[in-house]
Amino acid sequence: MFTAPTRVAVLALTLSALAPASSQATLVLTAGVDNTNTANVLFQADDTGNPLNANIDHTGSLAIFSTTQAGGLIADPNGQANVAPDGSTGNRSGTLLTNISVTTDLSGGFEKIVFNLFGDGLSNIGPATLTVSSTGGTTTTTTFDAASNNVDPFIANNGNNFYTLTASAGELIQSITIDVDTSQMGTTGTIDLRQVRIGAGAAITPTPEPSTVVMALAGLIPVALIQIRRRCRAASNPS
Repeated sequence: MFTAPTRVAVLALTLSALAPASSQATLVLTAGVDNTNTANVLFQADDTGNPLNANIDHTGSLAIFSTTQAGGLIADPNGQANVAPDGSTGNRSGTLLTNISVTTDLSGGFEKIVFNLFGDGLSNIGPATLTVSSTGGTTTTTTFDAASNNVDPFIANNGNNFYTLTASAGELIQSITIDVDTSQMGTTGTIDLRQVRIGAGAAITPTPEPSTVVMALAGLIPVALIQIRRRCRAASNPS
């Protein structure tokens, strides 16, 4: 189930838990960005395909993006992950995003995901459903609606729509899927999913850069030499 902490601005949620109440996960969805204990999701090249793999901030782990849309996905390597339907052009309004899933190869899953459903102001983003699969076989859904309908949670048609989803009771998120309903008159998809970050607790352990390793080893050499000299002096001057 989703819960809403009172210390932050939290979206009112429409819920449908598809697992027995006793096995429901505790998921907290907030409007905005909470980057605590998260790592950037980065593409190393302008890539196309379905699925698409991206690096979780040099950890050696992958975030995996997929879609049911024909043509697959295209990734922008400039900065944090930016994923849109393949066939998008220019500002990516050529083809709109109506379905995307995110999972990882982290053992068991992840604790947090931050994402931005971006609107260009030209599109009337239709109601969207967020489906979350978590450990224990739990599937939970919530519906987003357009800001113009004055329904929370909402997706603004113009600009950023940042959300943070956190598993707060020890369970892990295995995947999220976002579906945008375009069946209503005048509604469309969003431009792309961007600025994705993943949090996985102890699993997010950045791999040291080679230069950092070299500097650390260089710092150990004088210490080792001092220890060798002390041992040599002790050997030559036994008490």
